[in-house]
Amino acid sequence: MLDEKVMIHGQEWLYSDIEKEVSWCKALVWDYQQYLKENDHEHCVICYWTIFKTHDVVSGFAYSANGHWICQECFDYFIK
Repeated sequence: MLDEKVMIHGQEWLYSDIEKEVSWCKALVWDYQQYLKENDHEHCVICYWTIFKTHDVVSGFAYSANGHWICQECFDYFIK
């Protein structure tokens, strides 16, 4: 699986490049929620997708654990 290519938000990634992040994320308990901080943003710890306050489900809703964030696509693909 290390040389496997995965598609995240339309971009191709080598699984070996994100394996440590995925493994770390699997050890946490994630809570689905809307990002609510004004004039701020976070990045997915796996793919660096920008998560910010918006009504757009793809960018404004994500999973949070201990102050870290993971986008819905990475959660569905790697954690779920």
